[in-house]
Parts: sequence; structure tokens; C-alpha cells
Amino acid sequence: MELQLKRLRKEFGYKTQGELAVALGVPERRYASWERGEVMMNLEQACRICDVLGCTLDELVGRGFSKPITNYADEGQRHLDEVYGALSDEGREKVVGYAEDIAFAHPRDRGEGDVDAGAVETA
Repeated sequence: MELQLKRLRKEFGYKTQGELAVALGVPERRYASWERGEVMMNLEQACRICDVLGCTLDELVGRGFSKPITNYADEGQRHLDEVYGALSDEGREKVVGYAEDIAFAHPRDRGEGDVDAGAVETA
């Protein structure tokens, strides 16, 4: 069983350990020791974290965590999400930047040739 504290903290918008510690009403050092896996929290503390983060105990402990696949357009999108979830924070930033470069590049930059403005039909 591997706690998912850091991933869930960031996913739910808490940028620092201190921010979540304040929301939980615990000292930052205590929270940090949970996130590093040095000290285990008790069940009451785990439930409080779940309440604050809006997650389940199963998600917190990394048991059976999965995102609904109904949102995926195809298998490639599902696989990309799976790979993204396994990346470090730095890797995620690089992947998002690369995807944005591809998605929002000018058609000519994507190798699609010149766009002929006269070829666009109007209704």
C-alpha cells in the first residue's frame, strides 16, 4: 500500500504541504512526515484528509485508483492519461508543453502546407 498524498494534494490544488496542513489543522511537520511515509496516520486522520481532498480512502492508499474511462475519445487518449499519471512533475510539464506546441502551432509549422484562404466556402 502506497499513500498517494503528494499526488492527491497537487491534484486538488494544494501547492505546498503547508497549505494542506493548515486545511487539515495539523502541524506542517506532521503532514510532511505522512507524505514522505515516515509516519503513518491513524484512521481518523486519513478520513479527515479524504474529507478535505474530496477523495476516498481507496484513492488515498492507492488501492484501485482509476479515472473513469468514459471520458476517453479512444484508446490512445486513455493510454496517454495513464502515461501522464506515471510521470514526475517535471515530466508532466514537458509533456504538456510539447502537446501545446503541437496542438496550437500554425498549420504551416505542423507540415500541413500553406492554407489557401480562397478555398474556404461560406454558407
